[in-house]
Order: sequence, then structure tokens, then C-alpha cells
Amino acid sequence: MFFNIEIEDNSFSYQINQSKIDAEGVLDGLYIIISTCLDKESSSATDTVKADNNLSQVEQTFRSYKTVDLKVSPIYDYTAERVKFHIYVCCLIIM
Repeated sequence: MFFNIEIEDNSFSYQINQSKIDAEGVLDGLYIIISTCLDKESSSATDTVKADNNLSQVEQTFRSYKTVDLKVSPIYDYTAERVKFHIYVCCLIIM
């Protein structure tokens, strides 16, 4: 947190946590990609960026097919099985 907050029955006070702000400031202007699906030992930073770009292309394709090309209304699936099936059907349409 960037603030240290104290709340009591009749008072409220806060202090700015400058060390946290400074630590976050080091990352200002940087583009950070965190990947949990790539193997740390066998993939480089370049591989991670390529995987992120490929994901962006897939997402753009889905958006295009569901809005501009097919004009499919949103479908709200809440179970893992239905989500997987929905993606499968979308992939069939794309192919």
C-alpha cells in the first residue's frame, strides 16, 4: 500500500509510504509481461514477448469474428466445461 492508514473510533490518520512509492517508481515506463505458462528454464524474454503477441492476435481474431464478421451476441458461460466448448466452437468457425 502507498499509505499507512490508522482508523480509530473518533479519528482517522494516514501517512504516505514513500519507500513503496519509490519502489514502484522504478517500473514507471516499463512494459512488464508475467507468464505462468511458459517454462522458465527453456524460454527467453523474446519467447515470452512472442507468446504475448500471439495471444493478442488470437484475442483480436475472436473479437473480429464475434462482432464484425459474425455479429454474435455475447454468451455468458460460467462452468469450465461450457467455456471450453464455447472456445472450441469459435475455433471451428475461425477455421
